[in-house]
Amino acid sequence: MFEKEAAFQQQLAKDIKEAQKRSNNMQRNVLKGQIGEQSTPFITDFLYNPSDCRFMGEPIDYVIFQNLHECADGNVPIEDVHLIITEVKTGNARLNQRQKIIKQAKIGRLASKSLE
Repeated sequence: MFEKEAAFQQQLAKDIKEAQKRSNNMQRNVLKGQIGEQSTPFITDFLYNPSDCRFMGEPIDYVIFQNLHECADGNVPIEDVHLIITEVKTGNARLNQRQKIIKQAKIGRLASKSLE
């Protein structure tokens, strides 16, 4: 009986150590992903002007107002201004349910109302 208890305690300690290792690896991956998400506009092959990007984080990472600053400065026509919703994924990450819904959502118009 004592041997079974000792074997159980050894296995339990081993399992706990493995679980802690998996947890640490998952935390590192999440942190790397968050750093990657927030630094995306500053990588060299990013297609958009970083000043046109607004980080949201949840449920999507960025709303990009493509060419907004260029249009405001008179350098491009308003037809070249586009609204882009972007989600940054790293490794094997996939869209969650809310992100899949947003991906399929219909595009609407900006509503404006004066608060007086």
